[in-house]
Parts: sequence; structure tokens; C-alpha cells
Amino acid sequence: MRKKIGTITFHWAANYGAVLQAYALQQFLLKNGYDTEIIDYRPGRVLAVQKWGSLRNNGRALREKRRRIQEFRTKELVLSKKRCYFCRGLKKVFKDYSVLITGSDQVWNESFTLGAEGKPTLSYFLQGAPDQVKRLSYAASFGTEHVTAPYKAVTEKELRKFQAISVRENTGKEIIESYGLKAAVVCDPTQLLEKEDYDKLLSPRQYEVQAVFPYILHGSQPEAEAAALYVQRLFGQAERVDAVDVGLYEWLYRIRHAEMLVTNSFHGVMLALIFNTPFLAVTIDGSGMNDRLHTLLRRVGLEDRLLAGYDEGKIGRLCKETIDWEPVNQEMREFRLESQNFLLEHIGNIYED
Repeated sequence: MRKKIGTITFHWAANYGAVLQAYALQQFLLKNGYDTEIIDYRPGRVLAVQKWGSLRNNGRALREKRRRIQEFRTKELVLSKKRCYFCRGLKKVFKDYSVLITGSDQVWNESFTLGAEGKPTLSYFLQGAPDQVKRLSYAASFGTEHVTAPYKAVTEKELRKFQAISVRENTGKEIIESYGLKAAVVCDPTQLLEKEDYDKLLSPRQYEVQAVFPYILHGSQPEAEAAALYVQRLFGQAERVDAVDVGLYEWLYRIRHAEMLVTNSFHGVMLALIFNTPFLAVTIDGSGMNDRLHTLLRRVGLEDRLLAGYDEGKIGRLCKETIDWEPVNQEMREFRLESQNFLLEHIGNIYED
């Protein structure tokens, strides 16, 4: 069998960060000479529920966003020729690879894992992969700080088959260790690439941009929306926080050229760090997903730019402060190198077996 790496992740999601991280991991592997493709697994039941929800809610903007993201997928991602919509179908697909990498993003999300097909669905734990196929996770995320006993009961058997495990957050490492296993904390795949890689992707594209780019996810987020509106006032910009329905190229371009990004998006913050774009990060109301922002910003010494609530005094101060990007970039380089070495070392070890 030809040595080939298959990655499996949320490349199908109508989410800029999910698609971009899939692209970044693939590009890193290709740049390092590996034969690789993204396994075109699209969980049918999940997508059907999402599609029905957008139709019921007259989600024209969401449908347009999906169309534009699909344009990026078609042009930029190398997908497997085989596509499957159910976990059971992956058993045949997995045989095509010598190495499987699951992640990044919230591939180990408890809600998906316990009920994506109306029952436990271990697609992203590589259930059904032949014993001779080597397993690795890269920057996988649980999307929470704790998992339940039922979750651990159905996932432990598959996790113990992995040759190496890496996660994206410190709490993810603690969860893996609660299984009695080891895990490394590595950078998100988007950080495996550098600013120049994204500039090449954007060139020669041009889009109209405003000084403040408000990118707010997860529905009604009053704290984040209030912060975005206040920053727009400070910059003398019309106050408006819309659902973003632009294409992925334009989303990247807006972050790259903004004078200030206001966001509760992990990948929004990650791109701001890569591009050296000033930003304010806001935690997600009532969510267990905030540890990823804390982990990232603590690592680069910018945790003060994370808002836990609406605070005009702090917002005003942060908008006036100039970020010293030199130590941030140095820390980003070191973390990038550590993560690249982890990935290349373990893939190399697996290939040599």
C-alpha cells in the first residue's frame, strides 16, 4: 500500500475557522513532502438538521455563506475521492491510508460523539480503522473543560489505540490524563503556517474593509456585541454587528487589514496574532469553550486582552494601547516550531515502523 496520510476533521462545517484549520494542516503536510488528503466524511444526520434549521429560519445569509465557503473548499482542499455520510462507511475508507490524523477543532465534542447519528458516533476517534493503520491526533479539542462518565466509557477503547495524542487546550491535556494516557498541547493548525503563507493565499485579492471588524459567533452574545458597538463608536465608525456571510478569502482579508478586530472567535484571535492585527477578545457567554482563548493568550502574554464582560473602561484602555508584537511573534515562532516538531517526529516514527 502506498504510504498516504488521511486527515479527518470538520472541513464540512459552515465555519471559517473549521475550514481554514483543515486547509492549514493539509498545506503543512504537503509542504513537508507527504502524500495526504482530507477524508471527505460529512455526517449526514448533522448536516440534514442544520439545513432544515436554516430553511425554517429563512437563513438566506447562512446559505450564501455556505456557498462561498464551498468555493474555497473546491479550490483549496484536496479531498478523498470516496465520500461517506455515516461512521460505518469510514471502515472501508480508512483502509486507503497508512497514517490517520484526527483533528483539529472540536472533533472530540461530547455532543457529537454521543449522538451525531442518534447514538455514539466515534468517527473522529477513528473507530473501524485496521490495526495496521497508525493513529495520531493533532490539536484535537473536546470543546469543554470536563467530560462525563458515559463519554469516557465509549471513547476510552479507541483512544488507547492511538500512537500519539495531542490536544489544543490545557484542559484537553487534563482530560486525556484522566484516562491514564499522555497528551501534548500543540498549536492550532492555522498557526503551523505563517503570515506569508496567508498573504500568498490572498494575493492579488482586494476587498473593501472598515477600520473595526466585528466578528461575533454563537448567536445572541450581548457582551461581545456591546463591546463591538462601543469600539466602532470609538473609531467613528457606523455601529453595526451583522452575521458575516462573506467568503473565506474576504473573511481572512478583513482580519488582515483591520485596525481593530473585536471577536469571541478562537480562530479570529489566532489570525489576528498571525497578522499582528490589534484585537479585543471576548469570552463566550455560558460556554465551556473559553479555555482555548485563555490557553492561547496566556501563552503569548496577551491574556489581558480577553474580556470576561462588558467594561467600557478596559475596552477604552485596550483600544489605546499599542501591542508590542516582537515578544508575541517570538512566542508564536517557538510554539509553532514545538508543534511542527511533534507532528513531523511522530509521523516520521510511524512511517519508519
